[in-house]
Amino acid sequence: MGLRVIEQQGAAHNTNTADKKSFPEGDKLLAVITALLVLVSFLQWKAMRDALNDARESNERAQRAYVVIAHQLDSIKVGPVIFRFHIKNCGQTPAYELTSTFGWKTFPGINAQWPASEPFVAVRADHASSGTIGPGMEITMDTRLQHLDDRDAFFAAQAAANRKEITLFYYGTITYKDAFRRELRTTDYCFVHVAGQEASNGAVYRAHNEAT
Repeated sequence: MGLRVIEQQGAAHNTNTADKKSFPEGDKLLAVITALLVLVSFLQWKAMRDALNDARESNERAQRAYVVIAHQLDSIKVGPVIFRFHIKNCGQTPAYELTSTFGWKTFPGINAQWPASEPFVAVRADHASSGTIGPGMEITMDTRLQHLDDRDAFFAAQAAANRKEITLFYYGTITYKDAFRRELRTTDYCFVHVAGQEASNGAVYRAHNEAT
């Protein structure tokens, strides 16, 4: 009888010792499983967020306004007092608060190219403005040439270009807003002078006509 009691006490002692050892192991396993669940949840959330962002950006690209230069034979007119060119909204939503800077640059000789080393920066503050252009609409942007600070030099350069002594470029940057972003979007334009009389024409140049 006494031996059986001792055996039972020994068995109970061994069981308690095993339970004490198993608890820390169970806690570690539970912690690992919890960490894995948190990681999986985070990865699922991140994938869903990225998918939503991609869908939103794709929708924005499809629906946003795209202001571009209208490529036509009479793309610009340069008269005694005005520089005028055509732009078009090729996007699906309106473009707002359009403005454009204006600059000019000359290179010696006829049919000269704009070297890649020469910067494209419209530093003049002279600008044209227009309120809103709807999807598919085409409008003109006008710059009053008599307001140029260097108008005398400009008209002298235009006369030299008409005599085919130099190559004259007209360039600038159009800025506007659309329905998706508060920051301004931009479209660069660049035309090369085509010799004329009272009202000179210009052709769209092969470079520096990019929209962002």
